[in-house]
Amino acid sequence: MRAFFATLAVLAVAGCGSSSKDYNGIGQWVLLETELAEAEGACTPGEITFCSHADSVNLGGQAATVNLYFKGSAPTDKLVEIELAARSCDPTQVANALAGFLGPPDARGDKRLFWQGKRAFVSGKLPGRAGRCTVNFVTPEDQKRIDELRAE
Repeated sequence: MRAFFATLAVLAVAGCGSSSKDYNGIGQWVLLETELAEAEGACTPGEITFCSHADSVNLGGQAATVNLYFKGSAPTDKLVEIELAARSCDPTQVANALAGFLGPPDARGDKRLFWQGKRAFVSGKLPGRAGRCTVNFVTPEDQKRIDELRAE
């Protein structure tokens, strides 16, 4: 496993001078571009292949693990969701870091922030279970998963 620590400034953005609404991943992990063969860590194959221990990132001053979800289990299957998880976090710092890169959220719920970009939907659960913060980047075409994240 190769871990790297970076800030949300390494969020993948399409092209130079793009607006924050063009985000589509974080660091080397890019929705609908990264292939399963590029995944690091332990993967559990299936209709949706889950890969854990991919990386770590700095999420609002706190270490967050990166979990990856690929549509299918073939080496060329594409990344459809990125989950950042900080075990215990300061929700204000995480919210500020997200807003600093993504801009103000498009919607809010109970301890939830949502951004709808052109290339990704982002959900921030701040805090989640037992103080755990999670941030999910999902392809905008996956309405079922977006609905699940909004309902949590």
